[in-house]
Order: sequence, then C-alpha cells, then structure tokens
Amino acid sequence: MANVAGSKDISKSSGAKKRPDGVDTNRYKNLEKWSYRKWAWEFLRRNPEYIAECKRLRSGTDAEKLAVAQQFGLKKFKEYSEGYKGPSGMPRFSMGSISSWTNLDCDNTDGRRVAIRLGYAQVLVRFNLAPVIQEKKALDKQFRMAEQRIKKRLAVYEKIITKEAASHKYKAVSFGIYIRLLDLLNAGASPLECAQQVFPGKVNNAQTENYLRQAVKNPINSAKKMAEEGYLHLSVLKGKPNGKRIPLAQ
Repeated sequence: MANVAGSKDISKSSGAKKRPDGVDTNRYKNLEKWSYRKWAWEFLRRNPEYIAECKRLRSGTDAEKLAVAQQFGLKKFKEYSEGYKGPSGMPRFSMGSISSWTNLDCDNTDGRRVAIRLGYAQVLVRFNLAPVIQEKKALDKQFRMAEQRIKKRLAVYEKIITKEAASHKYKAVSFGIYIRLLDLLNAGASPLECAQQVFPGKVNNAQTENYLRQAVKNPINSAKKMAEEGYLHLSVLKGKPNGKRIPLAQ
C-alpha cells in the first residue's frame, strides 16, 4: 500500500498538527457532534486548490490573502492547517450573509439615497422600523410579508432555471466517510486502498478488485464535490447533520 500511514505534513506553521491520514481512526472520533459550519470548514481545508493557495501565500500580502479568501467563500483568510477554532478564530463564510443599509439619522428625515445594483438571482426587501415603535408586532408582520414575497420570487426563479430548490437530509456518517477518503487520497492511497480501509466489510465479500473500485467510486466523487463547492451550502445551515454515532469502519 502507498505510504498512507505516514501522512503528508499539512503545514509547517507553528503548532500545526499533521493532517489525518485516513488510517488512524483515533483522528475521526465524535464527528457526529460537529456543526454544519465545522463540516464546511473541514471540507474546505481538504480542497487541494485551497491548500495550494494557502501554501503559496505563506509570504503573501494581506490583500492577496483576502482575495483568496473571497475566492473560496470566506470573509477573511484562514490558513488551511488551522482547526475550526484556530489562531485566526472560527471561519467566517460569506455565502448566506445579508447586507443592510439604514437611515436612522434624525437630521436626515427627508431620506437617504442609496444606489444598489442587484446581482443575478438577488432580491431586495425594505423594512420600515417606524411602525414598530408603536407596536412591536408590526415587525413580525413585516417579516412574514418579506418571507412570502421571497418565496414567490423563488418560485419564479425555479421556473426560469427549470430546477427546484434542493432540500437535503445530510448524515454525519456519510461526511465522516468523505473526509477519511479525502485524507487517504491526499496521503497517496489508490481507490482500491481507500476501499480496503473504509469499507473492510465489502473487502471480505468482494470477488474482484474492480468491484471494490466501483464500490468506492461514488463516495470519492461525492467527497471531492463537497470539498470543491458543497462546503459553501453547508456553511449556511444551522445545527448539525443526523447525529448517529459514526462507525469507524463500514
């Protein structure tokens, strides 16, 4: 087997741990407790392009680091070798963030002019706080109306692109398999070796090596997609995936 057990060093920065190799199962405990945002970061930090950019920017300027952060959906740069709660704090993702403009200046009651350019698939909603001073429930009504309007716009958008909004039921057990596969691949393992490590039950029953390669093909593709772009969608979700305890071998 390839040198999987002696995994490649994820970073030379001070205090950084070596990247998990996919073999040492002690590095994959209690994953069912991870929040969606932590999963988002764990997938991003396994993105080969992001890893390469972080290494390139070890002596880069703040402006260069910010540009890379924005490219990968982060509000500020965070070294891939950092854990979820690292020296630069927790990751801050830009997807799902909301921009707002206000006019609370008592000397500017005639109104504030704001020039806003709506990007594709964006909706602008304006709230009025004045009625809320007289009745707090007025804000709840505005929220409900805004939700209704946005859902109507979403329905129109779905028809335009002929695609319905997705609703997934993510499972921590699947995510645990994905990050192990990504770590194994990073350490130089072949698809066959990935199957032998992550799906030993199938190894015992397998008739051919081709069967094992096919069995691990879809999970590997899903893992790569999650590291490439799926992490962004996880970053906007609250809570955590299905919390069944993750078995370390399938």
